[in-house]
Amino acid sequence: MTVAVPPSAFVAQPAIEDYGWRRHAVALAISVAMLVILFGRDSTDLARIWWTSTTFGHCLFIGPVLGWLVWQRRNDLAALRPVAWHPVWRLSHLADLPGLWERRHKWRWRDTLGW
Repeated sequence: MTVAVPPSAFVAQPAIEDYGWRRHAVALAISVAMLVILFGRDSTDLARIWWTSTTFGHCLFIGPVLGWLVWQRRNDLAALRPVAWHPVWRLSHLADLPGLWERRHKWRWRDTLGW
Protein backbone atom coordinates (compact mmCIF):
# COMPACT_ATOMS: atom_id res chain seq x y z
CA MET A 1 0.00 0.00 0.00
CA THR A 2 1.36 3.42 -0.93
CA VAL A 3 0.51 6.55 0.96
CA ALA A 4 0.50 9.87 -0.83
CA VAL A 5 2.04 12.63 1.25
CA PRO A 6 1.06 16.16 0.27
CA PRO A 7 3.92 18.55 -0.51
CA SER A 8 2.83 20.81 2.34
CA ALA A 9 4.02 18.13 4.79
CA PHE A 10 7.60 18.72 3.72
CA VAL A 11 8.06 22.07 5.37
CA ALA A 12 11.67 23.13 5.51
CA GLN A 13 13.05 23.34 9.00
CA PRO A 14 14.22 26.79 9.95
CA ALA A 15 17.98 26.97 9.56
CA ILE A 16 19.96 27.53 12.71
CA GLU A 17 21.93 30.69 12.26
CA ASP A 18 25.68 30.32 12.28
CA TYR A 19 26.31 33.22 14.70
CA GLY A 20 30.02 32.98 13.90
CA TRP A 21 30.52 29.51 15.39
CA ARG A 22 32.67 28.36 12.49
CA ARG A 23 34.96 31.35 12.78
CA HIS A 24 35.35 30.90 16.53
CA ALA A 25 35.84 27.14 16.22
CA VAL A 26 38.58 27.68 13.63
CA ALA A 27 40.24 30.29 15.86
CA LEU A 28 40.09 27.89 18.82
CA ALA A 29 41.51 25.02 16.75
CA ILE A 30 44.35 27.22 15.49
CA SER A 31 45.10 28.39 19.03
CA VAL A 32 45.22 24.84 20.37
CA ALA A 33 47.39 23.73 17.45
CA MET A 34 49.78 26.62 18.04
CA LEU A 35 50.09 25.73 21.72
CA VAL A 36 50.75 22.08 20.89
CA ILE A 37 53.36 23.09 18.31
CA LEU A 38 55.03 25.70 20.52
CA PHE A 39 55.16 23.33 23.45
CA GLY A 40 55.76 20.19 21.37
CA ARG A 41 58.14 18.48 23.78
CA ASP A 42 55.90 19.22 26.75
CA SER A 43 52.85 18.01 24.82
CA THR A 44 54.51 14.71 23.94
CA ASP A 45 55.74 14.25 27.51
CA LEU A 46 52.26 14.95 28.79
CA ALA A 47 50.70 12.49 26.35
CA ARG A 48 53.30 9.87 27.28
CA ILE A 49 52.53 10.28 30.98
CA TRP A 50 48.80 10.04 30.35
CA TRP A 51 49.26 6.92 28.21
CA THR A 52 51.70 5.05 30.46
CA SER A 53 50.83 6.11 34.01
CA THR A 54 47.99 4.40 35.82
CA THR A 55 47.67 7.46 38.05
CA PHE A 56 47.03 9.91 35.22
CA GLY A 57 45.44 7.57 32.69
CA HIS A 58 42.01 8.99 33.39
CA CYS A 59 43.11 12.20 31.62
CA LEU A 60 42.66 10.36 28.31
CA PHE A 61 38.90 10.45 28.95
CA ILE A 62 38.71 14.26 29.12
CA GLY A 63 38.50 14.75 25.34
CA PRO A 64 35.84 12.12 24.63
CA VAL A 65 33.74 13.17 27.64
CA LEU A 66 33.98 16.82 26.64
CA GLY A 67 32.96 15.93 23.09
CA TRP A 68 30.02 13.89 24.38
CA LEU A 69 28.86 16.74 26.64
CA VAL A 70 29.06 19.26 23.79
CA TRP A 71 27.20 16.84 21.49
CA GLN A 72 24.42 16.49 24.06
CA ARG A 73 23.96 20.26 24.23
CA ARG A 74 24.58 20.99 20.56
CA ASN A 75 21.11 22.47 19.96
CA ASP A 76 21.39 24.76 22.98
CA LEU A 77 24.93 25.75 22.02
CA ALA A 78 23.88 26.44 18.42
CA ALA A 79 21.39 29.02 19.67
CA LEU A 80 24.09 30.91 21.59
CA ARG A 81 26.05 33.71 20.01
CA PRO A 82 29.80 33.28 20.65
CA VAL A 83 31.68 36.40 21.69
CA ALA A 84 35.43 36.74 21.71
CA TRP A 85 36.93 37.41 25.10
CA HIS A 86 40.12 39.40 25.17
CA PRO A 87 41.67 39.15 28.64
CA VAL A 88 45.04 40.18 27.23
CA TRP A 89 44.56 43.82 28.10
CA ARG A 90 43.93 42.86 31.72
CA LEU A 91 46.93 40.56 31.84
CA SER A 92 49.15 43.13 30.15
CA HIS A 93 49.05 45.18 33.34
CA LEU A 94 50.75 42.31 35.17
CA ALA A 95 53.72 42.54 32.82
CA ASP A 96 54.40 46.07 34.06
CA LEU A 97 54.17 45.38 37.81
CA PRO A 98 57.78 46.48 38.46
CA GLY A 99 57.11 49.69 36.53
CA LEU A 100 53.91 50.33 38.46
CA TRP A 101 55.71 49.68 41.75
CA GLU A 102 58.49 52.09 40.77
CA ARG A 103 56.04 54.80 39.71
CA ARG A 104 54.14 54.38 42.97
CA HIS A 105 57.26 54.97 45.01
CA LYS A 106 58.35 57.94 42.89
CA TRP A 107 54.93 59.45 43.41
CA ARG A 108 55.29 59.04 47.19
CA TRP A 109 58.68 60.73 47.08
CA ARG A 110 57.18 63.65 45.19
CA ASP A 111 54.49 63.98 47.84
CA THR A 112 57.05 63.76 50.59
CA LEU A 113 59.32 66.38 49.02
CA GLY A 114 56.42 68.66 48.18
CA TRP A 115 56.90 68.52 44.41
